[in-house]
Amino acid sequence: MSGSKEKVILSLRNVVFTSDEKKSLEEFLTEKYGFKKREEAISDLTGLESEFEPPAQFKNLKILEKGRRKTSCTILLTGQYLEENLTVYFLGEVMREKYTVQISETEKKTIHINEYQMIRIEGFSGKAVQEFTEHLRVQLGLSWESMDWSFHKEAE
Repeated sequence: MSGSKEKVILSLRNVVFTSDEKKSLEEFLTEKYGFKKREEAISDLTGLESEFEPPAQFKNLKILEKGRRKTSCTILLTGQYLEENLTVYFLGEVMREKYTVQISETEKKTIHINEYQMIRIEGFSGKAVQEFTEHLRVQLGLSWESMDWSFHKEAE
């Protein structure tokens, strides 16, 4: 007797990741959670730009260096969360910004901001997908414009 399993798919749109430790969310997932990169295709849409307006959150900081690059990507990571297999897809355009700011006379910090057009998280446990996403939101301050849940039956 054959059964089916239901795959849970969470699509996040216009996702913003900000960090002073990691260059990207995919780097964070690889180093912190042991996710493995299974596929990667990246192409530059714009070269490195240095003339653009930084976000309002940097208005009161002295910016020593800034740069931004727009890419198109398809990145596939696989890993586990709550002992469940998850697949994370980074799809579409990514705007990567890097700022080096003066914190004090002796301290400077590099901050990376990445805006992803779409991140899709898939697994067979809705609880694992939801808790993984919530954990990233709380731990990293990950934010997104919209989220869509979908479900797909697959033969076992």
